Amino acid sequence: MVSRAITTNPQQQTFASLYVLDNETAGNGTASAIKASYAPDCAAQTASRLLRHPGVRAEIERLTREALGDHAAAAVQLLGKVVRDSNAPLKLRIEASKAILDRAGFVAPKAPEPLAPSEKEIAQMSMAELTRFLHEAREQVEREKRALDVTPTTAETPAPAT
Repeated sequence: MVSRAITTNPQQQTFASLYVLDNETAGNGTASAIKASYAPDCAAQTASRLLRHPGVRAEIERLTREALGDHAAAAVQLLGKVVRDSNAPLKLRIEASKAILDRAGFVAPKAPEPLAPSEKEIAQMSMAELTRFLHEAREQVEREKRALDVTPTTAETPAPAT
């Protein structure tokens, strides 16, 4: 079976562009169809059909990804400004910091899981059970050491207003 590329004609491409990028018609299928020179009396039906067309949908998705990419750098810069603005509310700065760290792939450390409760008291454990218990406790301590702590220090906390 030969796969065919889904194509769009220039008018369909114009519709997709207007639907995604035009300040007046973005997100409005009927207005985008009219502005793309489709017949106004059946623009709503045409828009509905175009929004289901695989080629038009693919173009809308491509244009949307491209537009989001264009704004990503500005979004990162804005988050950076908020983080560095000592006059911004601390809660806002923390949220901006979390967003930056999250997007960079850093994950907040999870609360350590307690060791599974033993059915025996320590005094009643065998040497093998004690060894396993100590090994698990050491592993938990090592995991906690490796966790990245991004809690703001008190030096970063603004002084209360007087």
